Amino acid sequence: MAVFFNSMMAGSYIKVFTAWNPSDKGAGCALSNLNLTTVFSSPGSVRSVIAKSSGKWYWEVTVGSPNNSVVGVANSSALMSQYCGSNINSWGWYVGGNVLNNGSFVNNGADTYTTGDVLGIALDMDAKTMQCYKNGVSSGTAITGLSATMYACVGSGGAPTGNTTNFGASAFSYTPPSGFNSGLYI
Repeated sequence: MAVFFNSMMAGSYIKVFTAWNPSDKGAGCALSNLNLTTVFSSPGSVRSVIAKSSGKWYWEVTVGSPNNSVVGVANSSALMSQYCGSNINSWGWYVGGNVLNNGSFVNNGADTYTTGDVLGIALDMDAKTMQCYKNGVSSGTAITGLSATMYACVGSGGAPTGNTTNFGASAFSYTPPSGFNSGLYI
């Protein structure tokens, strides 16, 4: 398990940023780059080490290979042998621009994305919503009615897929939305 330490001078506390959990992923998922880069050779997902049940959290995913790529959130019951959004316990923003839950499109409001795009995820567990950003521009609220504790999640529906996630241990490409924590950390 890789976590990142970033000492904060003003508040004299340490933020521990999350990474992808090597013990909580589908068989076709390979991790590298301190468990921040994912490559999928078959359908599946991976959950973050840290989950949240309250607060407002922001992280970014840089698209490396978008084939059947899905980014989003999942609870602890989601099956990692499936892509996020394929079952009732996960929600995913699909490369084609739709948001999925339980294998069905629940929102067509998100943008399509491709290689090099930076996808921002703004998880608001107080309002139980997830907003999507592409290259710093909001696609609006993609998911409402989230419950339980949510983990960050990325996955693939099939073809080889690769992405790199920034959970806040380094500078973001875009400014997080107002009121959101810069990263996913404890």
